[in-house]
Amino acid sequence: SCTKEEKDIDTFHKIMNNSDHNINIYSYYKSAKTDSLLLVIEKEKEFHFKEMGTIGSNPFDKGDSLIIIYDDSIMIKHTRNIQQAASRSLMLDENWNGGKINEIEYRFEYIFTNDDYKEALDNQ
Repeated sequence: SCTKEEKDIDTFHKIMNNSDHNINIYSYYKSAKTDSLLLVIEKEKEFHFKEMGTIGSNPFDKGDSLIIIYDDSIMIKHTRNIQQAASRSLMLDENWNGGKINEIEYRFEYIFTNDDYKEALDNQ
């Protein structure tokens, strides 16, 4: 049997703010805030993960939940539980578009829109 050589796989996760609102993303683990990210209007942030033979995981799947705050005032929670919170949770891989580019590259993106803001507003 021949053994396949493991290649380094590059995984990119890009998150974009196409809404008309500034967005703060706060990660929580066991009720403690572990990380934060500010995405002002029309800005994006790309996470790059390189590992031998494996696809990089969603950069927001480490904690228990995310709190998304629009314009420092409108808040919505993102979790892994489809029944709770935002309909397009950042924590769930199915809400990211993209996939395999070639054998050694994967690209995913998540775009915040005004619909996401409206959902948060309606849930206040």
